[in-house]
Amino acid sequence: MGLYLQNGYVNFPWVLASRLPFIIMVGGRGTGKTFGALEYYRQNAIDGHGKFIYLRRRPDETRTTGIAELSPFKRLDDYHGYKTVVKKIGKDCYGFIDAETDTLLGYSMALSTFADVRGIDASDVVSIIFDEFIPERHRRPIKDEAYAFFNAVETINRNRELEGQEPIQCVLLSNANLMGNPIFLELGI
Repeated sequence: MGLYLQNGYVNFPWVLASRLPFIIMVGGRGTGKTFGALEYYRQNAIDGHGKFIYLRRRPDETRTTGIAELSPFKRLDDYHGYKTVVKKIGKDCYGFIDAETDTLLGYSMALSTFADVRGIDASDVVSIIFDEFIPERHRRPIKDEAYAFFNAVETINRNRELEGQEPIQCVLLSNANLMGNPIFLELGI
């Protein structure tokens, strides 16, 4: 199998096996981008290969992930029979925990307030899932949004390559709302 599974969804293990530090996936609604990424990184954390940060643009989006009935894991849990508990662990920061093993899988954080948590130790984090990184046209912009994102990546990655480790893997996911978005413009894409 290649890029797609037989059911038509993205084959995340195949995509992420490249270990490229930045993977950007832009596509139509409902194509399984978030589901597939969360499925892969949840299992990765259960297997002891490191935690993830589920990054959203704004704190209101992060707070929504902290509501069990609206959790991004709800559908995944129903599909696989998992139980992912969400626990508030700081201001606008939540932890995703596997209820069966009591394993902390990852964190939910907001880009616009990430600068408020500088100096954190994220050495246990191996990936960032930046979901809906392209804002819908009616959403308020974040000042210097691409700069804020790359600063967050630097805070989380913190000299790993200098210490002989692999860099974190950033998976940016979004619907194709606005191709002239801050990250694409900064990268010249």
